[in-house]
Amino acid sequence: MSHRFPALARAACAGLLCLVIAPLVTACNSSSSAAAPAGSSAAASTAPAKAASSPASVSAASGFSTSCPSAAAVSTAIGSTYPAPKSQPSSGEGLCTYTNANGSLVVTMTPATGLSMAGVKIAMAAQAKAQSAKLTAVSGLGEAAYYFPLPNSGGGPSITLGALSSSTYVVVVSDAAPAPTEAVARLFLAE
Repeated sequence: MSHRFPALARAACAGLLCLVIAPLVTACNSSSSAAAPAGSSAAASTAPAKAASSPASVSAASGFSTSCPSAAAVSTAIGSTYPAPKSQPSSGEGLCTYTNANGSLVVTMTPATGLSMAGVKIAMAAQAKAQSAKLTAVSGLGEAAYYFPLPNSGGGPSITLGALSSSTYVVVVSDAAPAPTEAVARLFLAE
């Protein structure tokens, strides 16, 4: 099984981010539509249809960018001050890490080519289930968006949000509440 985003999958696999990106990359690059067998790795074999065969899929437009929004824009959206991000673009994908004394805000960006709304839901649902977390749909954010909360080491929530637009798929991992996390995703989706 080949990974369409191998550099991003390797670079982004730090904690929770790996849980969402790697299975989605695997799921979106497989041609099978079978669900993962019981007891198997979450979403590793879940495979939504490719864009050519799915009317609910999104093809990347010229709007995809690997640029990280400014620290000021992200700080305003999330409600906490962050310095300039560490950016790690690789082969047309992007990884932006904003770190302050309270922790890190990590965002990955990949082109939406071939990704479907159903595929995003399947991958996010599988990851939420694997973490015994409740998946919540986010209305009005891109073509499809979902998040799930997990406890973080500080005792508060850690939100993992995946959102798909016509040109970009982003995953945001933050220690903020859902609304500010959604605001950050909007910056990356240019909404």
